[in-house]
Amino acid sequence: LEVNEQQTFSNEEHLRIVMSTRDLEESYFARRTQDYTDAIGAIEESQDILATIFSGAGSFVEISKVTKKMLQHAINIKATAQYAPVLSALAQLAVKERQVDESALERVAQLLETLKKNIKTAFDDFGTSNADAVEAFNEQKERLDGQLARLATQEEKLID
Repeated sequence: LEVNEQQTFSNEEHLRIVMSTRDLEESYFARRTQDYTDAIGAIEESQDILATIFSGAGSFVEISKVTKKMLQHAINIKATAQYAPVLSALAQLAVKERQVDESALERVAQLLETLKKNIKTAFDDFGTSNADAVEAFNEQKERLDGQLARLATQEEKLID
């Protein structure tokens, strides 16, 4: 009976740790999901600004504002290396402002599109890894619940 109680306690403690870990992972996933969503939104905002500049209606001041946002998002999702070429190109546009030609705008547009694809891919990969973690959690929880049920049954028999 004592061994059974120790095993029950041990399994219950393990289950508490597993549940706590999953809660932390779930919170992390929610934060990172928001970071990726915001990062993609800032890239799309940059694309919109670039399109208005291309049409002659936009302002280069807007580029510097969105560049700050993009840098913060790059840091949040740990993708500064991927953002570097785009941020550099946007900074060059802002400096040249009136002397920007169409090819420079097109180059930045291509860089933004590539960056957006890469960030979406990273976000998809992150989602897949979270789904794998949830599956592993469910399997582990099911196994622990089964062990606890078996131990409860054994305890009832030992008491009788």
